[in-house]
This record gives sequence, C-alpha cells and structure tokens, in this order.
Amino acid sequence: GELDLRRTDFLRMTVDPRTKSAAEAALYKYGCGTCGPRGFYGTLDAHIHIEKALATFLGTERAIIYSFGIATISSVVPAFVRKGDLLFVDDGVHFTAAVGTRLARGSVRPFAHNDVAALEAALAAQARADETLPPSKVARRFVLVEGLYMNSGDVAPLTAILELRKKYGFYLIVDDSLGFGSLGATGRGAPELCGVPPHEIDLYVG
Repeated sequence: GELDLRRTDFLRMTVDPRTKSAAEAALYKYGCGTCGPRGFYGTLDAHIHIEKALATFLGTERAIIYSFGIATISSVVPAFVRKGDLLFVDDGVHFTAAVGTRLARGSVRPFAHNDVAALEAALAAQARADETLPPSKVARRFVLVEGLYMNSGDVAPLTAILELRKKYGFYLIVDDSLGFGSLGATGRGAPELCGVPPHEIDLYVG
C-alpha cells in the first residue's frame, strides 16, 4: 500500500474501492443521513452499530461517534472539565483542542510540549498546594495530550505520563485523531504503539 503524507488520510482509505463501495451502500440505505447532530436530528441504527464495533475494536467500555470530526475534541473537553477543575495541557496541542480548553470552565495549566518533567513539576506544585486544603476543596485534575501531534508529528510519551498518574492522580484525555487507524500494529493508535492498554486511558478521542 501507499502512504500519503500530504493529508490526514495517510492510508488513502477514502479512495479505496472497498470504502467507496461501503459508502455507496450506506447512501442507498440511509440517504445522506440525518444532516446534523444526533441530539437534534435523531440516531440511526448505523450509529449504534458503528459505536459497538469501535468499542469492541478498541477494547473500551463504550464509544460515541460524532458527525463532525473537527468539533469532537472541542466539545468533549468542556463536557467533562467543570468549573473548579484543573486542566494540564500540552502546549503543542492543535487548534481545535485548544478551543476546547478555552470553552471548558476549568483552570488551564499549560506545560512544555512532550516534556514529562515539566508536567511532573506542575503536578507536584499543585500537590503541595493541595496539602493546605481540606479534601473537599481539592480540585479534580485532567491532563490533555495528543497521541500523534498534528502540529509536529510527535508521539506523546504515554507510558511516562501514566507513571505520573500513579503518583499524582488525574484523568487522562488523549486526542488521537491522527494516530487512530494509522499507528500501532493493528491501527489502534498511539496507545497500541506505546504498549498502553486501552482501559488505562480515561478518555480516548480518535
């Protein structure tokens, strides 16, 4: 097969005859779909089938599909990060991930790109500050990284980040929009490439 590094369709799946055939079959059965968010225009059986197939493929509890890929991470982050939460963000994340951090009501703490030591320093500083607070006042912590970074092509050091989670405790969000389907022995993305089991990632966006 060929690799196409000029666009995000690295494996040229959009021009594969099998993809075209499946797309044509779906068009004949469903037309052009609901033409909008499922919350407004409804859910088709195809949505449920794809979600179940993705969850099985990734070995996750559940999967949710969005109708507009670029809006996924920018809506997922504010859906989970609430007011009062802390969001530690790699400063190399792409534009739509950055939009999500601005829409979230939590306090954003950027750290140097792919710098595990910088992330640990930020987490350690927060841990020291938390020691002065009663447990009810300690904020939830989230860490947001990309699996395969759109702006640089770097892969996140997921194994090292998960070691930090054992020490400091946080929810890990991985936006692997480019890595899913292109990295790993079976296309399961940056976690598979790094040898990280799917259940270790709290929120995986592909």
